[in-house]
Amino acid sequence: MAALVTFRGASAADESEPHLAIGDRTDGLVSLIFGQDTLIGGDRYGLQGVIDPFRRVLAHAAAGGMGVLKLSPYGFRSSAAEPTLPPAAPLGSPVALMEAMRRRQEQGWPASLADPATVLDRDGAIAAIRAAHPGAAVLFSNGYTSRAAQATGDRPSDFYNVGYMGGTLAIGWALARSCPGLEVVVVDGDQNAQMSAMKDHLLLEYPANLHWYILNNGMGASVGGPTSLPLSPLYDAMARVIATRPDGGPFPHPRVGLPGHEGPSASLAPLARRFREWIAAQPGAPAG
Repeated sequence: MAALVTFRGASAADESEPHLAIGDRTDGLVSLIFGQDTLIGGDRYGLQGVIDPFRRVLAHAAAGGMGVLKLSPYGFRSSAAEPTLPPAAPLGSPVALMEAMRRRQEQGWPASLADPATVLDRDGAIAAIRAAHPGAAVLFSNGYTSRAAQATGDRPSDFYNVGYMGGTLAIGWALARSCPGLEVVVVDGDQNAQMSAMKDHLLLEYPANLHWYILNNGMGASVGGPTSLPLSPLYDAMARVIATRPDGGPFPHPRVGLPGHEGPSASLAPLARRFREWIAAQPGAPAG
């Protein structure tokens, strides 16, 4: 296995408290999941560049090991060479892709949880999603969504993706593909959904056990409230979009932390471990 872990919060020049916290948590999670002895060129600051260390990671994996490269944006800036990538495989026309999604909906896409004209608050939307999928693994995007999810009903089957904006759908897709007998739910915000590149692949391969929800409040609530770009009709074809009330400003729920501990935790590794143990206990879970 080869893994490339990228994140912000790698330098004192980055004064964003969430970015620095994400960097610290990423360090802890990488050590927990992979172990320090698997890191190759794993300098958190990434000043040595990208290409040569990643080649060593791939060679280590090809030899039967596990290589992990932790890399900050500084590593990309200091790279001396650009890899040559093959051209992307041609996709069908947007019209054909939309038609494929329409057929999938007709074949049994579950009904929307709320009338499109109804605007829910974030807590209410999360409660409705959980009620509709009581036995599912539910993955929540970063920002206020994870905070609200933990504060209103933390469960071992919940995964809080606090450090990877736009990545929850990719994690959920991989889990759904790995565990076809497990119901997997991804709860994104509108800006998380727009940032995700995984939706492009979802058009071609959409696991039947994967459910994607988008809480659409039209803003980035946890990062100062910047206005979102409107969601295109494609999102309505691929996900259940739930209109939610804007909730910027002071938020009533604390940052994600370990249950029973006051304030945010220095490491969320036990939450990741708890989720992995829950997955492993489910019928049909892959070994290991």
